[in-house]
Amino acid sequence: LHHQEFGLFDLFDSALDVLGVQANNKHLELGFIPRSGLPERVIGDPIRLRQILLNLLGNATKFTERGEVKLIASADACGREQVCLRIEVVDSGPGIPPEHQGKLFKKFNQLDDSLTRMQHGTGLGLAISKSLAESMGGEIGLHSKSGEGSCFWFTAILGVAKCGDDKNTGLANGKNAALLCSNKFITESVTALLQSAGAKVTATRDLEALEKTLHETALKGEGIDLVIADLPSMCENQMAADFRKALERHGITNTALLTWLDCYECGEQSQWSQVINRPLTRHKLLEAILATRIPYPDLASLDPMQTRVVRDEAKTRRILLAEDVKPLQIVAKAKLEKRGYKVDIANNGREAVSY
Repeated sequence: LHHQEFGLFDLFDSALDVLGVQANNKHLELGFIPRSGLPERVIGDPIRLRQILLNLLGNATKFTERGEVKLIASADACGREQVCLRIEVVDSGPGIPPEHQGKLFKKFNQLDDSLTRMQHGTGLGLAISKSLAESMGGEIGLHSKSGEGSCFWFTAILGVAKCGDDKNTGLANGKNAALLCSNKFITESVTALLQSAGAKVTATRDLEALEKTLHETALKGEGIDLVIADLPSMCENQMAADFRKALERHGITNTALLTWLDCYECGEQSQWSQVINRPLTRHKLLEAILATRIPYPDLASLDPMQTRVVRDEAKTRRILLAEDVKPLQIVAKAKLEKRGYKVDIANNGREAVSY
């Protein structure tokens, strides 16, 4: 095992991103819920931890045809300089009968013929994960019932970094977000992830509750930095139009749409300040709420004189675009120049750093 300092949230985000395409193809809700007290930075072997995470998340995503796959992380102090990390991967898949569960962590063992095709390939990966968890002072196991999904879990003993906080701790302090979402899991995930970075989040289930929140916030003299919406079937959906009208009534221009990779064309996405593709990770949500530091005004709401001033200000701003794919350079440059910005292009990271 290697012992080095690393960020836990970065590790989780990375693992979710790897499984994102597979989950998106099935329209599976894949997300992360950090429990309070989870340290930002720890000391351990991030490569081995990631290997276990990818194995458990990969199996859950592969064998779950509909519903959700949850990654839940918590930590308990187990000494002055150590924590016991506990990871749970909970899915809504077919589940595993009790009589077969003992075989899963044995090398080269597979389930019987009636389940082999559905669960093919889990044996060796789980055996390796068991060995890795035990080498880190932890253990591994599962809770499952046939037809009721599964919860695979493991623990690991990690050191606590002397500088326990990282650049993301408190990064969103003072930021205020409102969330419109009817899915309990997504609501819990978005709320926990933004709160872990210091943001205040008010979750609502319907448009009426969202409007009430916006009204009450205004009465308190507080502002809403970002409204995040998870609106299914946005295309040709009356709910989308009602949502935008509600935001206009309250003067909200910063909006983020939670969506699937294959759901929206550029024309649909352009109606939102930002689009956040699943799987939802903390770095995506942080980028969305921190982007409100430089608000982009709704030009349609301004009179011609103000519009001209805004566009003149945009012309004085230069954007450096680092992109190694030529067609994407062309598209991104065109979009930015349309908004009045001057765009310089770097073809790779080395050019961007030396620009």
